[in-house]
Amino acid sequence: MGACAVQSQDLFLGLEVLRKVEAEHGLRFLCGNLTDGAGESPFPAYHVFEFGGKKLGVLSVTDPSMQHATKAMPKGFEFTEPGPALTAGVTALRETEGCDAVVLLYGGRRDQCLKVCKDLAGVDMIFFGNASISQRVPVETDAGAIVVSAANRGKDFGEIVLTIKDDGSVEMSPILIHELDKNYEDDSEILQLVDAYKTEAAERKQRAQLIQKIAREYSETSVSDNFLGTDTCANCHQAEYESFMETGHAQAMASLQAEYQEDNAECVGCHVTGWQTPGGYGLNSRNRKMLQHVQCEACHGYGTAHERGARTSQAEIEAACVRCHDAENSPNFDYASYWEKIKH
Repeated sequence: MGACAVQSQDLFLGLEVLRKVEAEHGLRFLCGNLTDGAGESPFPAYHVFEFGGKKLGVLSVTDPSMQHATKAMPKGFEFTEPGPALTAGVTALRETEGCDAVVLLYGGRRDQCLKVCKDLAGVDMIFFGNASISQRVPVETDAGAIVVSAANRGKDFGEIVLTIKDDGSVEMSPILIHELDKNYEDDSEILQLVDAYKTEAAERKQRAQLIQKIAREYSETSVSDNFLGTDTCANCHQAEYESFMETGHAQAMASLQAEYQEDNAECVGCHVTGWQTPGGYGLNSRNRKMLQHVQCEACHGYGTAHERGARTSQAEIEAACVRCHDAENSPNFDYASYWEKIKH
């Protein structure tokens, strides 16, 4: 059995998948400073392991500043500042659970970890994430906790033996680095996974190139108007913007990202704004960021046309809906009932 710190990328898989992994592999996903839309914690802050009558508490927090995929997380999920969760977690493990030793899993860089945990008492060892090279010489916080990390390149792994003595003291062995060089035989199952990943990466590259090709074709068509993005619409239509942000349209691309299909030209057109339209999604990174998800202009057309006084008829809006909500994608689609979910 082991423990894992939850970070934003993990949430792409969905809670259902993570729960399944826990059950099948005996893992415990932990995060003390993650809340859902209802303000609840989807994962426990810590887990207590028992070895030979001794209790080891493992606590986890994630640094919000290092999470670059928060916009694609499930709606309402948020990483709060880790300080309060750290204090509460250590207190619970030491005083309530009676743990003999405490290990912290910190989702963030070493410099951030050392700053946040500088005076954190009650922790014996800290593992931090987001390291590009192995940290073979550990450092300590001002409170005396050992801070270590393994690299994320898969070239080696570290081993530390933590011993809880009968007098209550904790002793840690030096770090032993195991180099995954030619002296280790290749694992056939891992090789299959690597080959599958390479194949998938090549396919994703081809799909991305196709999107760029399609985008170039439409970018060559001259047009007098431009897409402006929903943030621009919000300047004058704040109430409508807030209503829109409560709909699935506002996170339409996230569902593709969760399935790693955000570069699939067969799918992306119904999850973005301005697909196969001059100036629409797909021209460059700025354009993609601005026009991901099904935004206002997906139904109402170019923002610059709206600025000139152009208005979209109900028939045009309904036609925009059925372009994606067709018999294949939405077999039970009924415009009147679906409109109730997004009306504004």
